[in-house]
Amino acid sequence: MLDEIQSETASQMMNSILYQTSPPGSTGLPGLDAHLLFSTPHHSSATSSLNRGDFIEIQGPAASGKTQLVYHLTMKCILPQEVILTFVDDSMHLPHKVDAGGWCKAAVIIDTDGRWNVQRLKCLLVKHLEKAIIPISNGEFHPSLQELVIQSLKRVHMFRPTSSVSLAATILRLPAYHTEHMPSLEIALLVIDSISSFYWLDRYAFEQQRYSASNNKKDGVSPLNRILVALQDFRLSHGPVIALTNWGLTPVSNTSVSANPGVSQVDSAASVPTPFYRQHLHPFPAPFEVPPRILPNPRLFPPITHHITLPSPQALDIPSGGTADLKEARAFETRSPAAVDKYEFTGILRTTVEGSTASVFNFYIREDGITG
Repeated sequence: MLDEIQSETASQMMNSILYQTSPPGSTGLPGLDAHLLFSTPHHSSATSSLNRGDFIEIQGPAASGKTQLVYHLTMKCILPQEVILTFVDDSMHLPHKVDAGGWCKAAVIIDTDGRWNVQRLKCLLVKHLEKAIIPISNGEFHPSLQELVIQSLKRVHMFRPTSSVSLAATILRLPAYHTEHMPSLEIALLVIDSISSFYWLDRYAFEQQRYSASNNKKDGVSPLNRILVALQDFRLSHGPVIALTNWGLTPVSNTSVSANPGVSQVDSAASVPTPFYRQHLHPFPAPFEVPPRILPNPRLFPPITHHITLPSPQALDIPSGGTADLKEARAFETRSPAAVDKYEFTGILRTTVEGSTASVFNFYIREDGITG
């Protein structure tokens, strides 16, 4: 009987309180926010389309906008909610309140591909703040734009693991890192870009173990299993929004009529293509597979709350570079004068709430940011 009584740690109890009192915020993409608000039955705030602990999988082929989408979410997380500015050309030196539209919280980026570009994030911050401030005044102000950007970037913490084992260890270490390096900041966003980076290495190692004579002496726990368990522990204790990017390797097919309801639609021979992709990772939640995937100890894994599919895109060429100062950040967008002004992308959002339907939203990727 005692085994049936659920227990929780002090941090989990605090997180359940913060679920109601400190929602993360919105994505800033109207089409996406509208679906999130409509499809999820409970929101602690009408202005926050996301809930604490939301687990979002963003899946699509290469260059479909996955990383740019999590750049945008990171920018929203680390921007201040509002800034108080004093303009030099104002003889009264009156303070002006400017809505910056951010969450003013910390973001943890786990860059498994090794391609995250701080310069790109800085450019997004600069252009977003300029758009918020310029309508009020074109003059000099305090704190300066440079200071506002630096303050925002201090809320970003980036890690670059080189294997699934080091990825799991990084996540397990996050609570201690949080206490040591940013105790006064709430981690509102955890990004893993991409969860598939070590897929082929892990698959090769698994095949080697299968055919190894000493296989029975090895630990049979999948590295991905350890990653998911660590993610769920951190999700329960700290309640961040978790956003994972994932490869789209195998397109899902569907049939209009199935002769055998027991046969998975993704494996049916007489099938037509869909915009979705099969889940290639194991073990990994796949709530939209037919028939449903059976996972060992599913309560130990974080449940996917939202799944975003990004279908095959148009070509996208955004310049990259190293870290730079504010002047270089402003010049970032002018490096390709012949570039197309913006690229349109379509996302398909599915929510694991009974009765909810898939929704399509459009967004545009420009060199100065993402708009809905």
